[in-house]
Amino acid sequence: MADIKIQQALDQIKILQEQVRASNERARLAEERAKIAEEKLKNLETCIQRFQTEITQLHQSQGPTSASHSTSVMQPIVDRQIITEDNISQLENPDPQAKYIKLDRVGDLNRKATALKDVEHRSISLNKAISEGIHRVEVRFEKCNSGGLIQGAVGIMKADNKIPYPCYPGWKMQKQIMLYYYGGDGDVYYKETRSSNNTKFYDGQVIAMELNADVGTLHFFVDGIQQPIFVSGIFQAVKFWFYIQNKESSFSVVSVKKLAIPTAKTLSKEKALQW
Repeated sequence: MADIKIQQALDQIKILQEQVRASNERARLAEERAKIAEEKLKNLETCIQRFQTEITQLHQSQGPTSASHSTSVMQPIVDRQIITEDNISQLENPDPQAKYIKLDRVGDLNRKATALKDVEHRSISLNKAISEGIHRVEVRFEKCNSGGLIQGAVGIMKADNKIPYPCYPGWKMQKQIMLYYYGGDGDVYYKETRSSNNTKFYDGQVIAMELNADVGTLHFFVDGIQQPIFVSGIFQAVKFWFYIQNKESSFSVVSVKKLAIPTAKTLSKEKALQW
């Protein structure tokens, strides 16, 4: 009799164990489906952002509709003053004798910086202090990739800061006044805070910063895609600046513009880093 009860108990245990395994398997499958759904959502958000950027650029580049092409359909009116090219701002060389940093002219302005000689920390800023309006700068790095990572960064700093040579933004004094988005890991650094979730960037990509000084925000873009980590609370004059390290590495300022309206949008998973 006892043997029968023991066997019944063992059979019941097996049944329960099978139910537990089945439940765990269902949970695993549900988790995988959730991850797939989250990845699809992320890809959709990226596509939507890309299309929004393309639409904005098309609107901004569209001129007034010619009378010879008028139809019964109302044509959108595009303000030609929506974008103003900044033909004044240029790079400042923190190395006065130009032994370690060479500035080259693009057009009539110093807008390319190249690292000379040894591997060293080089931070170079634009000379324009910004305290109002919406300003966008785009840069492209070259020969900065090293070991699969880029030794390059972009950011803003307090306008009254005079960059020394050499200068690493993570040094104790500098990180109190220099905020940066580092391409090697995609993180944004300021003071003692490190915020993750932006994408890494590499040589050849166009990296943009859009500073809306009217509302105190800074947004980052990689090849036109807005990044989720942005900066808020910027209510003082600042300058754009850039970082390179390796010998012969360089960056070029592709464009500097003042916008009438911001291109940055609200993202579902955005996160603000406080200035």
